[in-house]
Amino acid sequence: MKFSRLILHVAMIAALGTSCNNSQNEGCTDPDAINFETDAEVDDGSCIYDTTSVVTVNGEITTDTEWEADKTYFLEGFVYVKSPAVLTIQAGTVIKGDKPSKGSLIIERGAKIMAVGNEQNPIVFTSAQPVGQRGYGDWGGLIICGNAPINLPGGEGIV
Repeated sequence: MKFSRLILHVAMIAALGTSCNNSQNEGCTDPDAINFETDAEVDDGSCIYDTTSVVTVNGEITTDTEWEADKTYFLEGFVYVKSPAVLTIQAGTVIKGDKPSKGSLIIERGAKIMAVGNEQNPIVFTSAQPVGQRGYGDWGGLIICGNAPINLPGGEGIV
């Protein structure tokens, strides 16, 4: 009888132990992966690494240029697209701005940008800082200069 009670107690403890929620968040735990999850505690093998080539862009774009989705573009300093050049950016392209140089893409008056992403392949403009360390002011942004009137003497400003 004592032996059967002991077995009963062990079975109850085992049942209670399995009903507790000891689950941990699963996901990619490698900070070098592009899908790194800061709250993941257990690696589930889903890490994806950036295997595309990186193209550093600086200075001026003076001829028609196409940025391809299989590359990552790194903006170093102010990058000007000069008239009459057209910059075409394929769907799925990633553009990263450099923090120390305030990497920026500036489309000057008369130049054009043709960039059409979609839900499956968005065009991403972001900071070159690692995921989890990105913040406001990391890069200069995308600036499109047009012909709208502005509140400056002479009606024109300088970027």
